[in-house]
Formats: sequence, C-alpha cells, structure tokens
Amino acid sequence: MENKLLQTYENLPGMIRWILFLPVSLFLALAITFLTCSSAYIIGVPAFVFLIIFPVIFQITLLTAIFFTVPKWKLVFVLIFIALRSTFLAITGGATILLLLGSASPEVSKISTISSFIGETCALFFSLSLYTGLKELLGKDENQFSHILSQRKQTTGF
Repeated sequence: MENKLLQTYENLPGMIRWILFLPVSLFLALAITFLTCSSAYIIGVPAFVFLIIFPVIFQITLLTAIFFTVPKWKLVFVLIFIALRSTFLAITGGATILLLLGSASPEVSKISTISSFIGETCALFFSLSLYTGLKELLGKDENQFSHILSQRKQTTGF
C-alpha cells in the first residue's frame, strides 16, 4: 500500500512535486510528532522528556519525508534541513551556557533549558545518522531510488 502511494506521488509532474514537497513534509512530520507526543502524554511521560523526544521525532520524520518528496537532489535537501535545524542547537546551546554561568533570567527553568539542549543534540546526532544511512541506500546515483522501490516490490510483493 505504501509503495503505491509513493509511486503515485513520484508520477506527478516535477513542478508539482517541487511545490508540494515542503507542505507535505511538514504535515507528515507534525502529524507523526503529534501522535507520538500525544501517546506519550496519555501514558504519563514527564514534561522534560517531551523536550528531549520532540525535536528528535520531528527532525527524523521531517528529513525522511523530505527525502521521499523532493524530486531531485534528495541528499542535498536533507543536508540543508539538517543545517537549518542545527541553528536551534546553537540557540539552545547558548541559552544553556548562559544558564550554567548564571547569566540567564531567573524565570528560565534549568531543567527545560538543559532538556531542550539534550533534545536538539540528539536530533542532530540522529539526523546525521539518518543522512549517512540514506547516502548508503542511494549509493552514488540518486536516480537509483526508483529502481530500489521497484526491486523491493518484486522481491516482497509490496
């Protein structure tokens, strides 16, 4: 089923896919992140854990969706979005340093700031791991991706 939906999307004209890649990717990332975080909230996960898992889940689902929706230069766009998301790590890192040095305002929670920094660091780590895995999957030819999908359909039936 998933393969048919992906193949239908790949059969769209290139211009339409360029227009749709960001809205579709953001929607998928937000939907999966919302479902995951809602489930975690229902089972009673502490708030500081949300600050750690939210950036990881959002980043990984966004990068995976971008990889599948961008018509060309898949790895380049994944790397661009990793770099853009890394700016959040710099911001949370700066806030954490200010907090630890005692320069932050007293209203800032130490647990939330440190949890955010840990979450952004984990998101960067998993993003780079995902990029490495996607790079190995594609090999040197990005056009090989369609061939991988058709080969998978022949071997698994899906």
